[in-house]
Amino acid sequence: MDLRKGRLPGIKFYLITIIWFACVMHLSYQDIFKQKNGLPVSNLQLAIILPMIVFWIIYYLYKPFKKNILAIDFLFLNAIQLFRVLGLGILIVWGFGMLPGGFALPMSILDASVGILALFVIMDIYHEKKAWFQKAKWMNIWGFSDFFLTILLVFIGKPLSIDPEPMIFYEASILELPLSMFPGFAIGYFSCIHFMVFIHLSEIKSQ
Repeated sequence: MDLRKGRLPGIKFYLITIIWFACVMHLSYQDIFKQKNGLPVSNLQLAIILPMIVFWIIYYLYKPFKKNILAIDFLFLNAIQLFRVLGLGILIVWGFGMLPGGFALPMSILDASVGILALFVIMDIYHEKKAWFQKAKWMNIWGFSDFFLTILLVFIGKPLSIDPEPMIFYEASILELPLSMFPGFAIGYFSCIHFMVFIHLSEIKSQ
């Protein structure tokens, strides 16, 4: 299977991305993630989980969906993970003393590590180097599990002695903009991208 003969996603892929992003931003702006819904899970947790559930429902019920996923360029799907280096931006929020270091430092480093690993995986895939399959698999497993580590840090991340003094009188919250976009949009979105890669890898392995 030539991994360099796939096509880039069509306009529907980008429209779904834009609409998804805009919906989460609107919900955040309306403080929906702060509100209680009477369910065992919060609104923010629903924003994370529901897209993944919808993805697999469509996958199993709508057969052309798998075909469309496999038609997408495999390198492109892995290259999207390069954007994870933007997780280092959380250090700016930490630098203003708005987040505890026990949360901000591991979160930014973990997320950025996925983006850095993705670069090497992409190079190996493109040049068809030995063991590219295993590297791609474990990079995506790490990228997917990283989200759960980040969510855990929300609850256990504590202030550190190296935390800067607050420069403004404001404490950032994962339930408010701009931080709410990370769990509300990024976790679900990038998880679905990981799912697409796993579907590709499963198909490649079966050949």
